[in-house]
Amino acid sequence: MYVESTSSGSGVPSSGSMGPMFDDLQARLDRLHSGFVDGAEAVGYTRDSMRLIRPFWEHVEQSGDTPMIDSGTAYLKSVVFTVEQLETETKGSFDLTRGLARSATTFGSTSVATASVANPEMNLSVPPYQPVLVTPDRTDEYAAKLAQVDPPLGNTYRATSQILYGTRADPERGALWEMRQSFDHFFDKLAPDEEVRNSKFWSPKSGDNPNQVTREERIQYAASRHVADKNEAKRLAAASEQMVHTHQKLNQAHKRGELDSEKANKALVAMQLLLEDWADAIGLE
Repeated sequence: MYVESTSSGSGVPSSGSMGPMFDDLQARLDRLHSGFVDGAEAVGYTRDSMRLIRPFWEHVEQSGDTPMIDSGTAYLKSVVFTVEQLETETKGSFDLTRGLARSATTFGSTSVATASVANPEMNLSVPPYQPVLVTPDRTDEYAAKLAQVDPPLGNTYRATSQILYGTRADPERGALWEMRQSFDHFFDKLAPDEEVRNSKFWSPKSGDNPNQVTREERIQYAASRHVADKNEAKRLAAASEQMVHTHQKLNQAHKRGELDSEKANKALVAMQLLLEDWADAIGLE
């Protein structure tokens, strides 16, 4: 239990345990997230509805039905006015949310390090801080880099963060799908089947699919073909088994029922870091 501050009226605890402060903050952020998600869903529905109904109204306009045209025009003007108001009112909110994400990353990343420097003898019997997937700014940065390989790839990578943090119905499952697609798309472009088969990294397979190209073969070929620094290429090739293992962890998306969110997030972070490493290694800027 905590006492609300009477000086600011903000509802933020003025003193005492940090636990209630985190509880209060978590509840507020969850309500805010729910509101933004509901709002984004409504805006997305409206956007797509307008797109789908447009051909009908263009046909009406060509028909010359003046009363109906006037009615449709009046409605569109009212919608434009409402959207303009929303754009004006929400711009500041969007800027604030981006700043919140950046500050949360800094707070999490520096907390343990700062504590250990200030008090080297401090014994923290808790797991080390695990970063969440990505901030919106970092998502945009690496989505733009991956789009240089193929524009749709950038959108797929960006969707991982948007689904994980921007939805409320089974977000981890959708994010796992998108991250797995990002991996497969990335290496399909860097290491096409025929090129891999014509390289020293491929060997025929036994069984029903002798021409199969494995993910490990793609990674080995891509490192040799696209990474200019030979030492870097060797490092990435040597980590091919780790990448394939991480990819397998993304297959949690197939699991029916409730996912383990902690395991899902660890798999997402691991693959995120691996893809970012590759994007930097092949010189995407």
